Amino acid sequence: MTERVAFVAANLAHAVGPELEQDIVLLAASGAPLAAALRAAGSEAWALDAGADRGEPPAALGAAAILSEPAGQRALAEHGIGAVLPFKPSAALERAAATLGLRVLAPRAQLVRQLENKLELPAIAAAAGVPVPETERVVLGAELAERARQGRVDVPRIFQPAMGFAGAGTVVVRSAAQIEELVLAAPRSGAPGKLVHIVEGIPITVTGVVLPDGVLLVGSACTQLTGVELLTPAELGSCGNEWSHPLPEDAALEARRMAAAIGRTVATRGFLGTFGIDAVLGPNGPVLIEINPRWTASLSFQVQLQLRAGVPSLANGHLLAFGAKAAAALPELLDVWHPDVTPPPLGPGASVIGYRRQRGMAHPGELQPGVWRLDPGTGALQRCGAAVRLAELEVPMPVGAAIVLPQPPERTLARGSELLRIALPHAAVAPTGELQPQLAALVTALTAQLDRPAA
Repeated sequence: MTERVAFVAANLAHAVGPELEQDIVLLAASGAPLAAALRAAGSEAWALDAGADRGEPPAALGAAAILSEPAGQRALAEHGIGAVLPFKPSAALERAAATLGLRVLAPRAQLVRQLENKLELPAIAAAAGVPVPETERVVLGAELAERARQGRVDVPRIFQPAMGFAGAGTVVVRSAAQIEELVLAAPRSGAPGKLVHIVEGIPITVTGVVLPDGVLLVGSACTQLTGVELLTPAELGSCGNEWSHPLPEDAALEARRMAAAIGRTVATRGFLGTFGIDAVLGPNGPVLIEINPRWTASLSFQVQLQLRAGVPSLANGHLLAFGAKAAAALPELLDVWHPDVTPPPLGPGASVIGYRRQRGMAHPGELQPGVWRLDPGTGALQRCGAAVRLAELEVPMPVGAAIVLPQPPERTLARGSELLRIALPHAAVAPTGELQPQLAALVTALTAQLDRPAA
């Protein structure tokens, strides 16, 4: 019997897309309203917060809870799951999978943690022969604060902690006083990080796949939405991807070659599967700023764009890397995604992620996933469709409408936590980089509805 695969994630919104092409079940710790919408559209989807036997809401449960809690184990058994594909691997998930006899279709969590450590980026880049910004390792302690007071730390610089997700903890420091503030705010004295020279340019991202025997697939390059004020409290926070404004052909080629070089380098450490790079497209070409050695935050939406373009998705490559059944064979994938092949354009389209910008804690307000817009007459939020994926959209969409995947109301959210995801079949930003006015108005209304301070 063919091994069935479940995509497992803390938030079901991270998983929507790959099931369109593959025989994949979507399982998540939270997202019961979205799971119901996906089932209505013909997918097998389930979320732990739908389990009636839970005594408390899954406020911050990760994907490992699906494998360790009785309700999750029942779902795995009912769907006949033999392997799990995690949005992000963890040691806890690996232990739970081993106990249940499930394969994990991901690189080892320990290797992922090593490769995503931002302090390792210069060494990995040097091995790959790609440029990175000038970097200084630092520890947040009294010595760094004293150096700053004495004017012996160059500013402005970008500070990055050793670990972080979606730009969390990454800040621009423009003065010695701000460095002292960083030291005072550090969770512990001696916390490691780095100060990085600021590279001016366009943030871009590329996703690739490492397969056995040195085989590589490299996806299209696109613009990354970074530090959009309406979407994130982090000045350099990642908040989506824009596929509607193609990069210059030579820049896209350089970015894809950079991704291939990184893929070959991490493969020498035993890495397999999906990875992503973030770079800044400066005047002299792309400069590497981050490696994401796992299923990338943008890949599930990319799958939808790739299928819309009529080509096999990169999700096939990830499955093949771990010997799982895929909807496309390797030769078909290489025809489209070989590093030396120019892939087809995927736009227009955009994915947008909104995070809590307010301080304190909140519970998301009730909002069903689907197509939302502002009513042209009243300006009130209006649900005008049940689609949760691009493939379900009626064309044309109502003016100003977007697919909205909100956080479920059971979660407790801090500042910087994800509030919602938006998918668009057209551009999210103008060529100037600003959010389209109708989208900005919709984001403002959605945020007001979802960001409800906790009592």
